[in-house]
Amino acid sequence: MQSSSWWESAVSMKVGEAPDWTLSDALEAHLSYCVYRKLSTRTIESKEFSIGKFISYAEEYELPALRDLAQQHIQGYLTWFGERRRWNGERAAEDPTPVSASHVATQYRRLHAFFNWCVTSSSGPKLPSNPMTGLDKVEVEDRLIPDISDDVLQAVLALTDHRNKRIAPTELQRFRVLRDRAAICFLIESPTRLNEINSLRAQDIMFDENQRGIPDVSTEVMGKGGKPRQIYFGKRTSSVLIEYLGERKKWARINTDALWVSAHSVKGGRMSNRWLWSMLSKLGQSIRTPEHRDGITLHPHMFRHRYALEWLRRGDPEYLLKEYAGWSEKIPDTYTKQIKAEDAQKIAVGQSPVDRLMGGR
Repeated sequence: MQSSSWWESAVSMKVGEAPDWTLSDALEAHLSYCVYRKLSTRTIESKEFSIGKFISYAEEYELPALRDLAQQHIQGYLTWFGERRRWNGERAAEDPTPVSASHVATQYRRLHAFFNWCVTSSSGPKLPSNPMTGLDKVEVEDRLIPDISDDVLQAVLALTDHRNKRIAPTELQRFRVLRDRAAICFLIESPTRLNEINSLRAQDIMFDENQRGIPDVSTEVMGKGGKPRQIYFGKRTSSVLIEYLGERKKWARINTDALWVSAHSVKGGRMSNRWLWSMLSKLGQSIRTPEHRDGITLHPHMFRHRYALEWLRRGDPEYLLKEYAGWSEKIPDTYTKQIKAEDAQKIAVGQSPVDRLMGGR
């Protein structure tokens, strides 16, 4: 019988030899399965890093073979991992700060998913059970992502005014600032993930002329698991994106189809995956407020976070947000808990018993 998929064929020789599977064999087959499932490159690389870290630990501490791993071996690894120190940029220097609990929890989740695959997958080693069964889940407190105020967004837009000669005195600088402004408008007006916006091509931007004769812009982003979804923009963001695409033709290399391109003395290529982080960080450091005299923190996920919270605050349907933002199961508890806390605060203050007793004073 012919294998139903190429990745099953690639590992079929190992299926009948389950006792001989090594951790490295299993990781290689698991990554092939992830490619088949069309998981993002970043997700696959993250899995490879996390499971590879465990494999290195297993080799160094001479853990038993894959089939003989037990709960105590995984517990020992997670304890060891949690006691590690962060690298502070100088390999010879000691950083006293341990890795965060969320980092340990991520290791737990990735290992648990990997061993589950080893148990259930027809292309895996078919372990009799998951060695992490019964191991307490690593608990992490919900981390509150800072919200971005309208005042901060206004300041960011002012700093990316490409028509302001003081901000962009040359044609080259004007293009760079216009690119940054287009990306910021994109982030403000859509619940996109970092890899979704970074992977866009120029031809992914679509135009549809509306009744007023002004093109409405939309695009299709590729979410987790290779699931596409449509994103739509209003008049102002559409206008900025159209202007950017027009200028992009002057600065991009002929064979570069990436939406976001660099610009130097010669024509530029695709921007690096870190450019949004760097650009937003620099803008944040330029914004001074009485509460933030040294600047504010800005990073891409804060915009997705803000978009989701604003949607929920308006009372718009949660099931539509789930589909539009690309969550496969449900809206993360982080968002719904924050909205509930805000609602509770409004009720508590608005229905203050003391204010009522004292006539609202």
